[in-house]
Amino acid sequence: MTDFARLTSAWITWSTMIGMRNVSASVDRPDCEIAFVSDEGSVQLRHDEGWWAVDTVNDRGQHFDDVAQLSNYELVEKFLMWRWASLVRTATGAKQRGAELHAQGPSSGVEFVELPRDHFVELRLHDDRARVSSTSATVFSHVMRMSVEDIERDLAADIGQKP
Repeated sequence: MTDFARLTSAWITWSTMIGMRNVSASVDRPDCEIAFVSDEGSVQLRHDEGWWAVDTVNDRGQHFDDVAQLSNYELVEKFLMWRWASLVRTATGAKQRGAELHAQGPSSGVEFVELPRDHFVELRLHDDRARVSSTSATVFSHVMRMSVEDIERDLAADIGQKP
């Protein structure tokens, strides 16, 4: 069984920091492995043909399947922690780290492979695979090289609270 403790803690800390309401995480759902929920929307993780699939639901109940597909749980942690902490940084006016990474261009050694799905690309680094939107691919090519601990430390550095 997958240990969702670190992601759950990050979700609760960062989403409540920016004022989301009714924040929780649930593993008791038939449609996914875990759902990170708030009144403002949710993120759901499920297994789909060997991939961890990330789905989102917005505050109007619109469901978006496969906003990312990741080959292992460590990439899931990196993807979601980066995403959530970046939202907090935006909400608190902290400097955006993604812009710096994007300006560097694609991370060396990460292969970008076109997919038949419009506006998505597969990033490959050793055995790691990440299918993400083309708009976030350059930044995530750098993020996938970082440790989860480095992501937490870097993104929490000047937002006033460590997750």
